[in-house]
Parts: sequence; structure tokens; C-alpha cells
Amino acid sequence: IANHQANLRKRETALLKILGARFTDVIGAVQTEFGILGLSCAVLGSALGVGMSYYLSTRLFDSIWDYSWRYSVFSILGVTAVTLLMSWLGTRRALRKKPLLLIQAEAL
Repeated sequence: IANHQANLRKRETALLKILGARFTDVIGAVQTEFGILGLSCAVLGSALGVGMSYYLSTRLFDSIWDYSWRYSVFSILGVTAVTLLMSWLGTRRALRKKPLLLIQAEAL
């Protein structure tokens, strides 16, 4: 998803480069955006997973629900880290190209 979004934003990245944005500025903005997105999705996914495990354990299987918060924290941190890594790789690839080439390729 991050790679796809980076490809969609090639024009935006090219315009930022033409206007004088530094490499670190663009990377920072993308990392912040995808970091928030990855973290919120990971928290939502973890909450839904915990809720479903509680429901299945207590209602469907009539057993005691035993929850360990460590798995949720590690999952949230892992998903956020992978999201940041993928967005960094996708953005870095787009930033290596010359802005004029990106705009010309999109105009065709």
C-alpha cells in the first residue's frame, strides 16, 4: 500500500522538489503521515482482535478468557515499524528521480 501511495504521489513529490523542499523534509512528511496511519490501523486491528478473542472465548467456547497485553503491544509496534519502512522505501525511490522526468512522464 505504501509503495502504491508513493507511486501515486510522484507528481506531488516532484513539485515539492521543484519548489525547493529538501529530501529530509519530504521523507519526514511522508513518515509522519504513514506513521500515524500505521499506528492507528494497528491499534484498531489489535482492539478488534482482542474483542473477537474475548467474544469467542466467553460466548462460543464457554471458557475463561486470558489476555496478555504484550502480544498486542508487540503487534502494534511491529505493524507500525513495517509501515514506516515500506513508506520510506517507496518515497526514497520516488525522490531519487529527477522532478522534470516525473512530471513529463505523468503528462504523457
